[in-house]
Amino acid sequence: MPEAAPPTRMAIAQHFLVLIGHRDVDRGAELLSPHATYRVPGSHALAGTFSGREEIMGHLISLFDRTGGTYDAFKWEDWLLGEHHVAALANVHLNTKGQIYKARHLFLVRFDMHDKIEEITVFFEDQRSAERFLGP
Repeated sequence: MPEAAPPTRMAIAQHFLVLIGHRDVDRGAELLSPHATYRVPGSHALAGTFSGREEIMGHLISLFDRTGGTYDAFKWEDWLLGEHHVAALANVHLNTKGQIYKARHLFLVRFDMHDKIEEITVFFEDQRSAERFLGP
């Protein structure tokens, strides 16, 4: 019986990004390089640079906790595949404390030579709106 082909970088990125905002994000830790970096620009409560699997998983659990588990990539609009990167454009919905946040986020995922996620950067369509929603 032929051996199954390894997952593509696109499939790896899709699997990891679908886990964001869920309490069980640890399932995605093996997809990350041990030296991975996750960057969230801005001056809100969830902004920063998170290095290594443990910090990244901690950040994603904080996202879950801060939004009461309401993070929903409502619709993945587009996926772009390059040689070393996958970019994903999503319509995101969040609810917390009676507030609703709806916007587009762009996730830029870079891979290392072993097909592990080496870097993720999140870009907000409306940075100010994200900062008002997430707070200081």
